[in-house]
Amino acid sequence: MKISYSNFPQNLDEVAIQKIFSEFGEVSSFQLKKDKITKKSLGYGTLEMADDNGNKAIKSLNGKKMDEKELAVGDLEALQSKVSGKKGVGLPSNNVGGGKFHGRSTSVGNPGVLRRGGNRGS
Repeated sequence: MKISYSNFPQNLDEVAIQKIFSEFGEVSSFQLKKDKITKKSLGYGTLEMADDNGNKAIKSLNGKKMDEKELAVGDLEALQSKVSGKKGVGLPSNNVGGGKFHGRSTSVGNPGVLRRGGNRGS
């Protein structure tokens, strides 16, 4: 099962977050989003683990407080179908409002920095 996690403290690295999830079973793949410049954790990402273990991890970790933050952990496929199933709501496209956006890409939960127009100075 693919699991989405977010709102983890940014001082936790890959090893620390993988260790948290591995308490519920083997993590077969893991991705932690990092700042492109500083390479520091952004506190969210995705991972894969067996369904039974993943459900245990979700049940135990979702909503749990860590460093005064409430963790968000869920089944990625269920979250994606919930978002795409609502009319008028979905993942952002590259051509919003008829113009091209340049800069960091957008994603649910991390809108990034968007600029309208051409590539200025890069």
